[in-house]
Order: sequence, then C-alpha cells, then structure tokens
Amino acid sequence: MPKRKRSPRGAQPKRQAAADPRHPGGLPELPDFIEGLALEEWQRVVPILEQIGKVTPADRAILLGYVTAWAQWRECQAMVAGLDSIMVVSARGLMMLHPALQGRDKALAQMLECSKRLGLSPYDRERMKPPVAEDERAAEESVLEYAKQGAPPPRPA
Repeated sequence: MPKRKRSPRGAQPKRQAAADPRHPGGLPELPDFIEGLALEEWQRVVPILEQIGKVTPADRAILLGYVTAWAQWRECQAMVAGLDSIMVVSARGLMMLHPALQGRDKALAQMLECSKRLGLSPYDRERMKPPVAEDERAAEESVLEYAKQGAPPPRPA
C-alpha cells in the first residue's frame, strides 16, 4: 500500500482573532445586577482587557461568567478557610466532602474556562494572535507556490 503524501506546508498553527472584526469596538455594558465581589472583579479586569485590546461588547456573557465565578470562588474559599474539617457527615450518616469545597472547585473550573476565552493569562494571550492580514496571506501563498515549483520567490523591490 503506497504511503500517503504529506503536505509541503506541514502543521499549521491555529489562529484566533484577538477581537472579531464583525463586532463593534468598545466595552461591554456593566449589568445593573452585578454587585459585591463580582462588581469589584469587573472593575478590575475590564480596564486590563481594554488596555490589551482583548474585549468587545460581544464578550459580555463570557465576562459575566468570569466575574460571577470569581465571586462564587471567593465566597466558597472563605467558607472553606473557616472550616474545622473538610469532611462532614451526610444526612445518611456517611462521610463526605464539605459542599463548599465542591462549590469552590466548580467555580474555579468555570472561572478558568472563561479566563481562557478572555485571554487573561500570558499563554492564552499568546494563542489569541490577531488574524493574518490578506496581504500577508497572499505573500505566504506566493512563496508557497514558488516553493512547489522549485524556484526561489522573487525578491521585493
């Protein structure tokens, strides 16, 4: 059986847009129901995202998910810090983890997922490179076409 031909381009990295050009610029509107720890986190993180150019009004739901998960995580963490034991006796008489631990872990998972989508870590920001411009893409395709033909690409004037 003949071997499958490999593409001369190799593995192409996945590219994600920093801000979707189809969405208007600006900041998401602060909902009136956000309060307490969630409001504090909104006020902390939105200026940071604005400064690095990683937020649009279309990101409001993800941002809401992040700040509410942050508030839940902080509240559960405060409860866990005040516990004498992380184990409790259930209504059936069985030993189980305290519900605040489970709530904390779920909130942390949601917070981390939303933070990835917002680009809140250096790793995630690196992966959210802006899309390649059309003129750059055309130049890449031109070089690849010359490479397929075995000829060197023309030098820019």
